[in-house]
Amino acid sequence: MNRRERRAARAKARHHGIDPITALHEAGHAVGRYLVAPDMGFPEDKIITDIVVHSEGERPDLGTSKDGRVKFESLAVCNGPMLTAELGELVPAASEKLGILAGNALSGRQSFDLVKEVLTAGRNKGIDVNAWVEARAIVAVFGPMVEAQQREMPFTDVWDGEQGDGDRRDIVGDGVAAGLSTDEISAVIKRAVNRVIDYLQQDNVVGAVNALGRHLQRHGTTSGKRAAAIIRNAMTAS
Repeated sequence: MNRRERRAARAKARHHGIDPITALHEAGHAVGRYLVAPDMGFPEDKIITDIVVHSEGERPDLGTSKDGRVKFESLAVCNGPMLTAELGELVPAASEKLGILAGNALSGRQSFDLVKEVLTAGRNKGIDVNAWVEARAIVAVFGPMVEAQQREMPFTDVWDGEQGDGDRRDIVGDGVAAGLSTDEISAVIKRAVNRVIDYLQQDNVVGAVNALGRHLQRHGTTSGKRAAAIIRNAMTAS
């Protein structure tokens, strides 16, 4: 094989074994991000940084359960801005208040404390923090909802199972950081579920999820701009 053929063969082997449902799950998250971009204050091609879907055998080890019986692996991740553009402007002042130096890696607790401080400052400035929680919930629910439909399972089976564990913990953490009660967080999730069900009854949204899912299954990783272009083209074509 020539050099180009060898590169193509390595790429094919590297991404062999990507689970199609995992690819669609992550495509769901990406489409959710795309749809809430206006609420987050970002252009559609800036709301997704990148998407990584790991093939079997290449999944990063996330450790084991406390009893040592369950091994956790990262199947996929859709990266992008966590905070709205408006809330993001408050991060430097919040970091300084908490004594967090720029560029330092943060522990899980430090990250939570920083987000909580930003949200508190945001509320004091009149920013609608609850709208941020609602947008984040839509993104969190979108992946498990797509997976549930693909597996022909009730949404709650996926959401409450290990497939939805990270997404569930993310939105609960967002709600707690925003000062919401358990009942308020449950209501946010319920509204997000209804919104996502409505979205997935729209042919253009389903077309976008499927188009991006196929791309991720073939390539495993894609840039945010490429993902946004695939979503936009699929929605326009539907």
